[in-house]
Amino acid sequence: MSKLIILGAPLTGKTTLTKKLRETVTIPVLDFDEELMKLNNGKYPANYPTLNEQLRSEIIKTISVMNEVIFFAFEIDLDAIQNMKLNGFNIVQLTAPYDVLEKRNKERLKNDPDNDAFQYVLKNIEYQKTVSGARLVDKTIDTSEETPSDTLRSITELL
Repeated sequence: MSKLIILGAPLTGKTTLTKKLRETVTIPVLDFDEELMKLNNGKYPANYPTLNEQLRSEIIKTISVMNEVIFFAFEIDLDAIQNMKLNGFNIVQLTAPYDVLEKRNKERLKNDPDNDAFQYVLKNIEYQKTVSGARLVDKTIDTSEETPSDTLRSITELL
């Protein structure tokens, strides 16, 4: 039984790892935003806070009872994380220094000017500190110190 939650601020490499894991493992690799969009007819429900919260709760309930899954998200309610740990999930946290995230965002904007992820970084860094401080994290990976292949190997060792 392999159950992982992988948390990380924007630009820490979650999307890259999601793609690589989907090519490597046979268990479901799910992304929170993708799941939100599936439940909302292909649209991200950002402008509808109540709907967004309802869908988020539905996703967490579904993921929580899965026997095998790797689930990527940048933010999950701490109570939900604690419950998922009780259900056998390991929590992996992806990190990178602020200046590295800023540099990655500049590179991203060169190829995709409408995809500015940095606006969410500061808020999420605080959230990540809260999760870490609550001692919910089983493994922290600094993606500025590892290649994507090394990070992939570190994650698959937990399966």
